[in-house]
Amino acid sequence: MTGFIILIFILYGAIFTHDFKRLKGAQTRERLVYATLLTITVLMSVDCIWHTKFFAMYDWADYVFGNSSRRVVEMLKPSE
Repeated sequence: MTGFIILIFILYGAIFTHDFKRLKGAQTRERLVYATLLTITVLMSVDCIWHTKFFAMYDWADYVFGNSSRRVVEMLKPSE
């Protein structure tokens, strides 16, 4: 578990140091999108490390894409 935490800190540190110059000159809208995506990935990282099921990604994805994805699967099944 400690290895995952260290790896996450290293990865987010690398991401932030790489994007820092770009964020200085970015517009407010771009900063908001960046912060939103970074927040989602941090929540998913916390969920991965501590197995909290705090961020119900699968439930959300099933709610948004479930009906259409089931239709695609039914369409791709071979006929009997």
